[in-house]
Amino acid sequence: MINESTPDLPDGPADSLPPAAQAELTGTAWEELPHFCTGRHDVPDTPDILGAVLATDPAHRVRAVGDLYRLLLHQARVFPATAPAALVLARLLDDPRTLAEGRWERRAGRRPLRAELLNWLASFADIARLDIEDGVGAARDLAAARAARPVLHDCIADFCDADDPLVREAALAATALLLADPCLVSSVPRYAPAVRAVLAVSADSYYRWIARERLAAWGESVTGLVAAEEEHRAALDRAHALADDPFGEGQEQAIRWLEAQPEDTAAPEQRGRRREDPPARTAGTPTPSTP
Repeated sequence: MINESTPDLPDGPADSLPPAAQAELTGTAWEELPHFCTGRHDVPDTPDILGAVLATDPAHRVRAVGDLYRLLLHQARVFPATAPAALVLARLLDDPRTLAEGRWERRAGRRPLRAELLNWLASFADIARLDIEDGVGAARDLAAARAARPVLHDCIADFCDADDPLVREAALAATALLLADPCLVSSVPRYAPAVRAVLAVSADSYYRWIARERLAAWGESVTGLVAAEEEHRAALDRAHALADDPFGEGQEQAIRWLEAQPEDTAAPEQRGRRREDPPARTAGTPTPSTP
């Protein structure tokens, strides 16, 4: 169920947005910046998608966020409209209307709209640090995505200390990935401790992967984190095998253990990342207990 107690959210595409976002939206030549399906029948244009993010109708908000993924980050690619849209979205984050909670298409459980927009920006930042050879889009579009990173960082930074843990984790995930920008490397020491303390122990497997990958890229040891993740995956595999065995002695214990585990809120395609974990550098730390 959507929380209907939040403030009314207007449906207008431009005049409903906060001033900074509205200025970014109206000052962009969107007709020259297509998304994945621009011009197709019944497919919204980018300004309509961005305006609907703060729509009054919760269903419109859910559809708009889904369209951000389907049309602006389709198959982990950036398009001409993607970077300009990211700049608009970043300027929506401090609007109190983004506190509206809901269930979003790509993740389990309820979370504020603000957290889900930060998740989209994290996906954007993840793609922006890849190369043309990875099939992430045209060179010009990738260059625009990379050029947006310092501005996005400035908009997101304050949310890394948010009281809401879902917002804080999403902001840290986006920030950690944005720090791949050479212009932002001096900020790494500021965020690395929080990435280890918050993201590395998150229930979200994508956030944990970001923590391991980024900390390794920053030259820090991730031996304990890699070992803990491997042990956690092995424990889940063993527990599922026991839970599925009606003749096994540990079936009930395994079922109870699985029920006690926090739900992985990562988007389905982000669970069990295709990229390998970074190599460990130093001796490991104790791993979690198994059923």
